[in-house]
Amino acid sequence: RESGVWMDLEPYFYTLLPELAETGSYAVIEGTYELKGFEKGPRSFLLDNGIQYELSLTNTGAAVVISGTVEAQVTSECDRCLEPAHLLLEGEAEGYVLFEEPSSETQAGIDEYIVAHSPEAIIDLAAVLYPAIILSVPPIVLCDDDCAGICPSCGANLNEEACTCSDLHIDENHPFAALKDIL
Repeated sequence: RESGVWMDLEPYFYTLLPELAETGSYAVIEGTYELKGFEKGPRSFLLDNGIQYELSLTNTGAAVVISGTVEAQVTSECDRCLEPAHLLLEGEAEGYVLFEEPSSETQAGIDEYIVAHSPEAIIDLAAVLYPAIILSVPPIVLCDDDCAGICPSCGANLNEEACTCSDLHIDENHPFAALKDIL
């Protein structure tokens, strides 16, 4: 896939040539992609300081291979108590940059790639950095591993206060009443 996959993102350009013109040449780059936030499904994430990265770029002759690490401090909503949750997301970034569009024969085995455009081979690093952060989002976002959540009856935040809802009488005829004895 070409770098235009993440078209709603702010581009983050990097120039490959002349530094990576020779086969075997490499560069190590680090910095911050100043992304303010992103969405994954129905959830929004605010980034405190963008996405920090350290990447190695190596010219293999036919392409430039990108690999490295990314991290971002993010804030979202806790799945249990709905209070702000602060997370450190860390991921592995990787990419494959071609200097020209591949023919059908050379594309075999290459699922995703970036094509470097212009005489300087300018690429958009957002296509490498953003997926690495998205893939590091946990399936359940918690403010704390021990978050007690909210009471489903009265809505009290059980991290801040106790409620008396658990003392209420349970209808023994309810189809799920037997489940109370499992724990």
